[in-house]
Amino acid sequence: MKVAIVQPFLTQKGGVERVVLEMAKHYNAPIYVVDYNPETTYPDFKNFDIRKIPYPKWIDFFKFLPSKAFAGLRYGFIFYFYKFKEPYDYIIAHYSPSEWLALRNKNVVWYCHSPLRDAYDLYEYRKKINKKDSFYMKFMLSVFRFIDKKAVKKIKLIIVNSENVKKRVKKYFGRDSVVISPCVNPANYTNNGDEKYFLYVSRFTPSKRQDYIVEIFRAFKRMYDKNNEYKLILAGGTSTNPDAVEYLNALKDYVKDDPNIIIKTDLTDAEIKDLYSKCTAFLFAGLDEDFGIVPLEAMASGKPVISVNEGGPREYINNGNNGFLASDISEFVHTMHDVVTNPGGMKFLGERARETVEKHYSCEEFDKKLDKALTQFKS
Repeated sequence: MKVAIVQPFLTQKGGVERVVLEMAKHYNAPIYVVDYNPETTYPDFKNFDIRKIPYPKWIDFFKFLPSKAFAGLRYGFIFYFYKFKEPYDYIIAHYSPSEWLALRNKNVVWYCHSPLRDAYDLYEYRKKINKKDSFYMKFMLSVFRFIDKKAVKKIKLIIVNSENVKKRVKKYFGRDSVVISPCVNPANYTNNGDEKYFLYVSRFTPSKRQDYIVEIFRAFKRMYDKNNEYKLILAGGTSTNPDAVEYLNALKDYVKDDPNIIIKTDLTDAEIKDLYSKCTAFLFAGLDEDFGIVPLEAMASGKPVISVNEGGPREYINNGNNGFLASDISEFVHTMHDVVTNPGGMKFLGERARETVEKHYSCEEFDKKLDKALTQFKS
């Protein structure tokens, strides 16, 4: 198979980048990208053939637009007009609007992590928290949706990362899709005990809701941690996006006088895995998360995961068997108390969590499913 992988940007560490890495490794494929910063994304990308997609410099004239509007205009123009010069059996597009390649190229497969959330399922939510960018939210996103639907009609195969995203694709495009969830290599994760802290790993951005986890932890401290034994560590990548910067700064201010809450940014893979290995439990609060790969990483570490009862984690967490789902702060707090008071039970639960990853979310399984889907696409 001659495969090309396309992603608008490789400038951060996240689930999308994990999937791009696995596909590039499996197919020995070049990665076409507009923006690439080897210092802020996974260092493994340095081992691959990264090809920068050029764009006309006149687009920079529109930098006066809000950052999201400018990024949307820039990426949209590039992928709307880009034509591959060399033939590929498959061009696998990832984050929006790279699927617009289908307008001028054949054999485009869309691995959809989600239809652009600002334009679809989170449109009303974004409008409420981002009133200053009303031009972007109203006019530009309406144009985006028009072109997006036109492009998606030309794509023969859509692969999605979860049943959750499969429903979104059906709702917004009327298209069926194949579910192939991201993978985790359990051999890279270990359980090195319990150093009495709860952990949440995710990019610092409003939809990840670290502030909600802070509320939960403080409620737990008030009710059950009278001896002040436990801490909360919030770890994750940062972004230059103004909304994300503003959110992180507000979060830091919110917890600055609380010695039990620690924020760690831009850690290495090894540092993140070490945090997983020694935490008491992993907390997760992504807003209707597309899939959620970080809970799986915690599960691979043999740790109990307590997740919001929404989005992708509901597909792999069997409540009370290999993890926990909580619908509100009260359920989170009581579950956290159960975790800290039943270490023996949590050890067995953690073992079942790791087994779930080994059986259903290994990278070998991911590669097999991907090969099968692409072969059927060509036939």
